[in-house]
Amino acid sequence: MNSIKKESPAIIIDRFFQRLAIGMFILGLMYAISAANYVVEGDLKQTLSLIKRGLSFAVIIIVLPQLWKLMRLSGSDRAKCFQPDSYIVEMYKHASTMAFALTFVALIILNELSQGYFTAMPTAFFFDTALWLTVDIFALTFFISTLASDGDEMDMEDEA
Repeated sequence: MNSIKKESPAIIIDRFFQRLAIGMFILGLMYAISAANYVVEGDLKQTLSLIKRGLSFAVIIIVLPQLWKLMRLSGSDRAKCFQPDSYIVEMYKHASTMAFALTFVALIILNELSQGYFTAMPTAFFFDTALWLTVDIFALTFFISTLASDGDEMDMEDEA
C-alpha cells in the first residue's frame, strides 16, 4: 500500500516560493557578511568567509529540492498556479513593491553615511549593504505578508 500522498501543484508552488524567500533572506545575510568583511580584520574575516560558504550550501539545500519538484510539474499545472491574481503572486508583488520603496530610503541613508562617516569605505561596501537591505526587506515583507494573510484567513474561518 502506498502511504505517500501526491502533493497538489498549488502546494508545491507555495512551498517553492516560501523556500525561495528563505533562500533570499540567507542571500541577504551573505551580502551583509560581504559588507562586514570591509570593516573587520584578521581571524574574524576568515570566520565570516567560512560562514558565508556554509550559507551558500544552506541556500542550495533549502531551495533545490522544492525546485526539483516544481520542475517535474506539467506545464498546465504550473500555469494554473502562476496566474496573475493568485495568492502567492500577490504576496510577491507586495513584497517587491515594499522592498523597492524601502531600497530608496536605504540608498538615501547610505549616501549620507558615505559622505560623512564612512568616507574611507570602498564602493563595494555600499553595494553589498544596499543589496543586503533590499533582499532581506523583500524576504521579511513576504513572510510578514503571508503570516498576516494566514491570520486573516483564520479569522474568516472562525467567523463562518
